[in-house]
Amino acid sequence: MAARLMQHALQAEQAPLDQLKVDSFGTSTIPGLPASENSVFALKKVGLDLENHKSKPFEMSMMDHAHSLFCMTESHRFLLNRVLGEERPNIFLMREFLPDSEFKDIPDPYGMSVDAYIQCRDAMVEAIPSILEFLRK
Repeated sequence: MAARLMQHALQAEQAPLDQLKVDSFGTSTIPGLPASENSVFALKKVGLDLENHKSKPFEMSMMDHAHSLFCMTESHRFLLNRVLGEERPNIFLMREFLPDSEFKDIPDPYGMSVDAYIQCRDAMVEAIPSILEFLRK
């Protein structure tokens, strides 16, 4: 959901932001799985299509082209830094740039109700303007 929401937001931006490519990966997934039905439903409710999404795990080569990586949780960031062998300054939490947010993590709704997916989507949507501001700088 995060990648699709972010790509949608970037399409409304001016160059060069509208040219950025957004990709998605999981820290513990099997390649080629479709998005969950609840993810598809949560995005469809805001007019975005996730039907053709296929999961892919993180690969070291992804860092070669990444300006920034945005994680959902601090544990995801910790895991990535551990896999990479060092802390990388371009790995952030999606909600890291929200000025007054008490909650920086976005809990994974996997296996939960559609309401949990909608709450997750809304937490991402709330974070996107602050990510765009960061990218503009």
